[in-house]
Amino acid sequence: MLNQSSTASSDLLEELKQLQSDNEPSQIQYSLAKIRSRPISDWEKYFDAKDLNESDVQFLVSSLNNPNLDPNVKADLVVCIIQNNKIFSDVANEMSIFSSYAEYKISGMMRAVLKNCPDTVNAIQFLNSVYKQSPNLAGLIPLALYEPLVSEFSSSIKEGKMLERVSEIFGEPYIKSYLNQKILGVCINSLDDNSISAEVKKRIFESVFVIYLREGDPQFPVNHRLNSILMTYLMDSWQEHKEYLKEINPILLKSFIVGIFVENEIDMVMDFLSEETRELFVKENLEGQYQALAEALIKLIVKTPSLQMTDSMLSAMLQIDFSEVFAKEFPKMIFWEPLEPRSDKEVITRPGKVTVVQNNEGYFNVDDVRKMPMFEVEQGALLSEKKSNSPIGYNIHLPPAGVNVESVIVHFYGGTMKDEKNKIIFLPGHISNFEKYLLNQGTAVVQLNLPDLLKLDDIQAHMPETLHTEIHDCINQFFQTITTDPKTLHPSLETLKDKKLFLYGASFGGGMVVRHAEMFPGTFDGYISHDGGIDAEALHRSSIFPSPRTKGWLDPAQKEEMEKITEPLLLIQAMDDNNVNVEVLTEFVRKFPNPELLKLCILRTGNPIPSKEEPHNKGHFIPAQKEDFIRYAQTVLQFERNVASLPIMTDWRALRTGVLAKKFYKEATLTEKYIAEVFDLAQKHKHQFGHFEENWTNYYRPLFYAMWHANRLANDKDALKNEIKKLKEHGVLNEKVISNLLNAQSSAFEMFAKEYYLVYYGRNIPDTLDINKLLLDKTFIHSFMEKLDRIIAENPKTAQYFLQSLYQNNPTLLEPLYKEYNNDPDCMKALDKAKNGVEAQFKKESALIRRVWQKTAQAVSERKKENYETCLKILGDTKANLPSNPFTVYSRILILAPLVLSDSMLSAQLLNAIEQSVQNINGLGAADRKSLDNLIAAKLCKAILSRDQNEIDAVLTEASKLYTKASLPDDYAAGDFSWGASVAKIGYEKLMDGVAIKPLPKKEDEIKDQKVDQNTNADSVQKENTSPYKKRI
Repeated sequence: MLNQSSTASSDLLEELKQLQSDNEPSQIQYSLAKIRSRPISDWEKYFDAKDLNESDVQFLVSSLNNPNLDPNVKADLVVCIIQNNKIFSDVANEMSIFSSYAEYKISGMMRAVLKNCPDTVNAIQFLNSVYKQSPNLAGLIPLALYEPLVSEFSSSIKEGKMLERVSEIFGEPYIKSYLNQKILGVCINSLDDNSISAEVKKRIFESVFVIYLREGDPQFPVNHRLNSILMTYLMDSWQEHKEYLKEINPILLKSFIVGIFVENEIDMVMDFLSEETRELFVKENLEGQYQALAEALIKLIVKTPSLQMTDSMLSAMLQIDFSEVFAKEFPKMIFWEPLEPRSDKEVITRPGKVTVVQNNEGYFNVDDVRKMPMFEVEQGALLSEKKSNSPIGYNIHLPPAGVNVESVIVHFYGGTMKDEKNKIIFLPGHISNFEKYLLNQGTAVVQLNLPDLLKLDDIQAHMPETLHTEIHDCINQFFQTITTDPKTLHPSLETLKDKKLFLYGASFGGGMVVRHAEMFPGTFDGYISHDGGIDAEALHRSSIFPSPRTKGWLDPAQKEEMEKITEPLLLIQAMDDNNVNVEVLTEFVRKFPNPELLKLCILRTGNPIPSKEEPHNKGHFIPAQKEDFIRYAQTVLQFERNVASLPIMTDWRALRTGVLAKKFYKEATLTEKYIAEVFDLAQKHKHQFGHFEENWTNYYRPLFYAMWHANRLANDKDALKNEIKKLKEHGVLNEKVISNLLNAQSSAFEMFAKEYYLVYYGRNIPDTLDINKLLLDKTFIHSFMEKLDRIIAENPKTAQYFLQSLYQNNPTLLEPLYKEYNNDPDCMKALDKAKNGVEAQFKKESALIRRVWQKTAQAVSERKKENYETCLKILGDTKANLPSNPFTVYSRILILAPLVLSDSMLSAQLLNAIEQSVQNINGLGAADRKSLDNLIAAKLCKAILSRDQNEIDAVLTEASKLYTKASLPDDYAAGDFSWGASVAKIGYEKLMDGVAIKPLPKKEDEIKDQKVDQNTNADSVQKENTSPYKKRI
């Protein structure tokens, strides 16, 4: 190398030029000696200060090809070129000017530099500098120049060389050059190379991983396989990198994990990473520096339906989301435990081929609508409202072939802003399962698109009165057309004439349905409102969002308007509706002047959470749970077919619904909420009013203290903070206490968890996973304990919810405060008010129940007598003339008989009347098949009414012999009665069709049942004794 002790005395560039022009060996040696005498610092200073022109730059590069120049001198010159951005910038700029031979020039320069640069890292840096200064210019570099460098780097890095200089290569920030991509690939692929030692891999990973985590947006390479290798190595080797990752910002780490993959790439990681490794990693790293990494991995797995969600993964996911989602959303939501499955009956929602007559001119082009299978769309005539000339869009779905039209239901909404028309509009063939069910049952389903879709500029609550009137005029115009001459719209619609019509709407549409009943009485045969906004004032008070008041002309709950309703009104409401609280319904019912017109269907549950953006619409739409869906669909159908068969809104049902509605009503007072909680508690534990004082001591008073204390703390931040501190310091928040809290919410939380994961991750939690068990997992409980103070500090509603649940399910926690509260006048006043309120409501309910039972008993008595007299008439008719279908005739007696059997005197008289019929048939002495059928039918009817299985079996045995003897005497003589037995069986099955009477169990079965009942009762007693409330205060 150069002599570092010499100093410069002349222009270096001139000396290089002199050297190039020398011919004589002595001159060359002299010039070289002068150049060699310069220290490298002089070179650097020279190039920093020199203002190089184009010719100087070209000469400087070309001098690298001078055979006379010593290789060591060339090396120093190359280092200066690499390190001096000004020189390179000038080179790059000048070369880009000479486009005709730029590639030749830049290639020559690169070859000269690389040929004389013994340090591989320096050479790589130089080429990256080219890319950094001018990506276009770098594109002229022959790819062949890169290969030797990549090969040399690959060989060196496997031996652990060059690792300390990797950050120099990649640059700050990362330079996304072709060469760097190749080198990065070498580094990451080496992590999957079994020939490389673990220590070298560790150094490689920590050298490379940093480029992903620099401040700002991470610069990820495009090769997804490399991403997978990097992620896999991190998961497999996390223990070796604890200290390294401990220093990394967890937010950046989490961002890397989530950001590195697109939706379909996680399978690549999972191909590398075994399930056991995933499980172990998640289990051991939900806390500490790896927490962010573990959480990100779990969420990626949850988002991938093809990957199995194991118990530990789900438990970890619940643990993660408890603070993020559960604690924020769950306390604000309404959950009701669904009904236990009671019916194996399936509701058929797959109709056959359906004809749809439509005309939606002005709303959409039907040719642009996706056609639904099994729906044949036909064009109907244009229909417009006469006054405004507004188009009335309609889709009329006729029942499938072979099903007669029995009634028509007209579905509309009427509150969609025109900007949202494409989101909420009725399309032909696009109907719900509920509407498909109605089609199968013979109900034609009509959907109306109305002028709100074209003209509504403001929110629905502020709809102009003129537009509101226009919408209802359109509905009436459609009604008049269908009832007078439906074939003017399409010939196939003639089948709708003279059929009953019902108007149906949900949510805002439910309120509009009631308004139409008020504005156009005497038109539709009935009105159906589902979760409707039918009381503007109650709706405003109960809304979870700050909401504007509804304009007066939209409010159905105005006394003078309600009095105009003349047709039956079916109100359907889900208790878990998070949008329209059930209190809206109870307020409307309380005001309604003609309760005999009201029919009510209260459901426990509606739909699950529909989307991330609409948790408030949980329970607001058609039920998804089977039992509630069946009840919903069948109630609507029963309303259409036989409205009188539906129960009216009794005072008792109104009371209970109104009380329970206060539980989730945001404007309810503490006393109202408390009474609702007591009613719910009494129902769950089947409390009897006669034991009120005992229940008050054991259950209701502890509940009041829990609610009072939680309410006080939620409204006093300092008291709340001190309470949590005290609970923690005294070790009160232990596993048992938190377990009680979580276990009490397990049913609702299970519903929330299942709905949440379906909405947020698009996958179902398997039914095989026991979420209640996961809630009681120690890891989960400890996590919740650590986060509790932060969770309840989020907002007063959250604090009140969790604290009330905490104390309600751990009554002993409040025992130290009883003395304080007993001396608190405000608390004692509220306690007395609460107790008196509960007792008064219970007494009122008890009186109403007695009244209902009295009315029911009277109705049953009358119905019992009617049924008895009908049975006698049927028997009288058979005596006068033996029926040709006796099994069907006697089956009618069996259907009517259950009420009669409840009266011992009437029951005995009916059995005696049937015995007389048997004797009468015997007395006729006829041996023909008709007489034999009548005799067997009468005897079987009597045996079935006796509910004695032995007697039934005896009659069937006798029947098998009689039938065989009459038709197959040879078989009878041979003792083969099989043919007669089959005939008797057919008759018995006809007789029992639709009959609810079941034979009493035989003696040995009764003994077994008694043992089962004893065990069941013992279990019930044990459960009752373990209740958290079973402690006297």
